Amino acid sequence: MTKNLITIIYLISILFFVNCATMFSDNSYSYTVTSNPSNADVTAQDALLVIGKYKTPCKIDVNMRRDTVLKFEYQGYDDNYIVLERGINRWFWLSLFTGWPGIITDYATGSMYKPVKNKTEIHVELNPSEALSSKEEKKGKK
Repeated sequence: MTKNLITIIYLISILFFVNCATMFSDNSYSYTVTSNPSNADVTAQDALLVIGKYKTPCKIDVNMRRDTVLKFEYQGYDDNYIVLERGINRWFWLSLFTGWPGIITDYATGSMYKPVKNKTEIHVELNPSEALSSKEEKKGKK
């Protein structure tokens, strides 16, 4: 009797907890991106392709399935790169109890990841280009 009850509880829990991260959280997050100076070009790119091109300030929707890099460009300033850090979603840990089907689904959809510390606001301070600064200094000395 006890063995049957445990089996029934386990089977019911599988129905409720399979793919926990996929069912209970997002796999895409919206990042608010700003820079100083504003109106910088931003290219969002994952390992395989360019996700999009934007101008700051902007909002960028990112699927957490792959690592994403933001490249900031502004004429007269050094390029800057930001990697959007991913952490493990807390719902993913429940999938470990139900076995590999939930783990594979959460991984494939990107739902097993979330932004680290739920940080979805990015601000970048761009530095003036060294080459441009040295040219301006030489002009000033003439």
